[in-house]
Amino acid sequence: PAESAEAVSGTVLVVDDEDTVRKVASGLLKRLGYSVVTARNGVEALRVINEKHAELSCILLDLTMPVMSGDEVMRRVQAQYPKLPILLSSGYTESEATRKFAGKQHVGFLQKPYTVQQLTAALRRAIAEDAEWG
Repeated sequence: PAESAEAVSGTVLVVDDEDTVRKVASGLLKRLGYSVVTARNGVEALRVINEKHAELSCILLDLTMPVMSGDEVMRRVQAQYPKLPILLSSGYTESEATRKFAGKQHVGFLQKPYTVQQLTAALRRAIAEDAEWG
């Protein structure tokens, strides 16, 4: 069957230390048609990524977490799986966050709190760019 531009599929890893944010993001993603895996911190995220990296379409990664920051997770993921798209999520503004990550490939940004439309658009962009970079 032909793929419609609206069709979504794939697995997204949601990494956030706040239970509520993880639950809300997971619920939104499932409603949109994605499979979801979650992690409460960077250490847990790396374990999941190492086990399931081949299945993951994108990582929705909180920037500020205890145990291991999103920044550290991102550096490790990019070193090991450079083509895996990462969507950083933070209460910081995009200009504050992107200044910190200028020049990073396969990294998008989503400012909290976000709407389902913003989440959808950011994920599609991240996954589409990954497909283009192949």
